[in-house]
Amino acid sequence: MIAMKQKLELTRFLEYISEGETVAITARGSSMMPTFRSDKDILEMSAVKPEELSLGDVVLFNRGDQVCVHRIIERKGDRLVLRGDGNPKSAREHARVSDVFARVTGGTMYGGHPFRTTDVKWQKATKTALQFHALRYTFRLFLRRICSYPFSLIVLALLMYLSFLDPSNPQLPKWEINDKVVHFFMYFGVSGMFWTEWLLAHKGVVGGRKAYLVCSVFPIILGGLIEIAQEYLSDVRAGDPRDFGANCGGILIALMFAMFVIRPIIVKFFERKSVYEN
Repeated sequence: MIAMKQKLELTRFLEYISEGETVAITARGSSMMPTFRSDKDILEMSAVKPEELSLGDVVLFNRGDQVCVHRIIERKGDRLVLRGDGNPKSAREHARVSDVFARVTGGTMYGGHPFRTTDVKWQKATKTALQFHALRYTFRLFLRRICSYPFSLIVLALLMYLSFLDPSNPQLPKWEINDKVVHFFMYFGVSGMFWTEWLLAHKGVVGGRKAYLVCSVFPIILGGLIEIAQEYLSDVRAGDPRDFGANCGGILIALMFAMFVIRPIIVKFFERKSVYEN
């Protein structure tokens, strides 16, 4: 077996494969996550005959502009449909069996666990990748969102908790603060945190209407739904249109604060960082 940790020239790769060698290369990129982790897993590849290719095989194939390693999810005659385990459902690629250079026959997966394609654990991994791809992709996308916006989710959870507390509970601290002021600052904090983490994640670039929908429109809709739930579903809280108005006021001020205070600070931070790195 020939181990190649660096990028292997295709001509040399084909020479080794044609001689019956098994070539080991290091996984690169995230398209086959979580099955193969970039820079951590080793893929052992061997030559494969066209008639031996089947559903679930992970192969190295010619994608036109480059070669890559993806899984066969459909085969019709000599036509193949492939997709990376970590790619969305729509990211389907088409190739012919003649475009396949080699097939993965072993190595490591899931960040260092040895396997052979004849193992039961590989067969289970293949079945999971084929049958539960959409569910697994959605779950991983959800986890990435949590990791990208952790404080926004914490603030959102705190808002939901406070919205349905019994205000008459004697164990709660009492403040002589107008209820509408509390609503204003609660939603100012929620929307403001959304905007802060969004701008940090996008280096100060708003990025179109999606940002406004997530950071401003969503809190407005959420505030309205909470008021409705308090009125009709809660025995300890009552909905109030004036509370909703205070919510909207806090969200509007958070939008202006984000655009005219937070955003310039973040833009300047990344500009200085870019200059320092260069």
